[in-house]
Amino acid sequence: MKKIIKKAIGLLGPIDYEPEYVGYYLRVNGDDTCETFCEDCIGHQTKATRKYYKEERQKVLDKFDEIEKTGRYKGKKIKGKYTDEQIQRGKRYELRRYPARPRIETCSHDPDFSGGLSSPHSCDECGKYFYSYFEPDLEYTENMLECIDKEVDLSESLKWELNMAFDSFSRLNDDVKKELAKIAKIVIKILEK
Repeated sequence: MKKIIKKAIGLLGPIDYEPEYVGYYLRVNGDDTCETFCEDCIGHQTKATRKYYKEERQKVLDKFDEIEKTGRYKGKKIKGKYTDEQIQRGKRYELRRYPARPRIETCSHDPDFSGGLSSPHSCDECGKYFYSYFEPDLEYTENMLECIDKEVDLSESLKWELNMAFDSFSRLNDDVKKELAKIAKIVIKILEK
């Protein structure tokens, strides 16, 4: 199996793909969004987040305008059931989640998280890979086997991903090694055409 992996690695090179080394995430009003974006996508995501907060705030304002004008919301009687003071408190409470000017910070970080990943880390919007060390698990290799079997040509980013997976071959358990060897055979077949 090692010979097959070495042959596949040799055929993959040279790889003309440079992954992103810095990931970006948004912190909105002090809370992290838990999504990582590349440099190309973080600006768009910042605009989308501002738009989302504006739209959600407008929904809250429309809701309370409807209550004020009709005394009802979605067919349910609100005025009379609650005092004006309670309604105003409810409005202030809901608007706190969607401030008029949300504080949006762009933060950078190392997307590798010091390894420990079972698949490569990528941008949550465009899918561009971040440089990340990973050791594939059985689920990853089975999914990759399904995907690679349909490939006619290998993109540079896919070559990079496969090279990273093959590099960790010696540290993997036997089930994963068998799947990775199957992937390597398909890669060899594609690249030797």
